[in-house]
Amino acid sequence: MEGIRSGIPVAVLESSERKAALQLAQAEDKPEWVALRCKTRFPDAARVSIAWRNAERASDGKRDETDSWDGQVFRYTARSELPFNLLCSRENEGAGCNPLGQVSFRFTAALDPQQAQAIHLKDQRGRIYRPLPVAKTGLPR
Repeated sequence: MEGIRSGIPVAVLESSERKAALQLAQAEDKPEWVALRCKTRFPDAARVSIAWRNAERASDGKRDETDSWDGQVFRYTARSELPFNLLCSRENEGAGCNPLGQVSFRFTAALDPQQAQAIHLKDQRGRIYRPLPVAKTGLPR
C-alpha cells in the first residue's frame, strides 16, 4: 500500500465466505479467481499493489527453494468512503439497526435532485422503500 513499506497480511477466503464476498461485490464466481480479505483497512483512494509470489511449499508445509518472486503485480485504487452515513437506533454498539426504528442517511457531499430521487432501500422480500419528499419529513431544507 502506498506509504507503507512492509507487507500487509491477507487471508484467502474459502467456501461460503468466498461465495458471500463475491456476491457482495457482484462478481462472478470463477474457479480460477482468488478471493482475499485484507487484515488492514485501506485509507480512502489509497493506491494498493498486490505482489503475487510463486509460493509452492514443500510437503512439510514450509517454504522451500521454489518460493520465488514471479513478477506479477496487480495495481488498484482503494474505494473512497461512501458519500453518506447511515444512522439508526441500536440496542447497543455492536447490534444491528433496530428494525422498528427510523433509518436516515446523512450525505457528505451535495446530491443532484435526480440522483436523490433514485435512492431507495430494498428488503429481503424485494419490497422497495423510497424517501419521503423533504416537505413531508419536517426536516429543514
